[in-house]
Amino acid sequence: MTGVRLFDEEKNRKAPRVLSFAEEQRILMCCDIRVRLIVTVLLYTGMRVGIEALRIKWTDVDFEEAVITVAQIQDGSWAAALPMTEFVASELQKWHAATNGISEYVFFNPQRSVSAWTCTRKRL
Repeated sequence: MTGVRLFDEEKNRKAPRVLSFAEEQRILMCCDIRVRLIVTVLLYTGMRVGIEALRIKWTDVDFEEAVITVAQIQDGSWAAALPMTEFVASELQKWHAATNGISEYVFFNPQRSVSAWTCTRKRL
């Protein structure tokens, strides 16, 4: 096609940014308990918030093997086992005990969780 410029993703993609410990602490201080857990899981596993983290169920969390299984939602054609640190596993176990099986989702009510995430980002 003439006259069409293709987007050069490699040239225009922003470089990944790593948070400092102080930035991490500042973010966590702005969060309520549920959002703090979401942010901790995101920071320590590298999951994406809407596509992966808000969709994990308790059946995806294996405390014995210390992994969280994340599957492609549409057709389930791939799955990734993301390792959990002891800290993340401990925080998830506390959350599981505190929520006492309210939902099959780790971060229940995924539609509202996005709103909580957005509100937290605005407080920073």
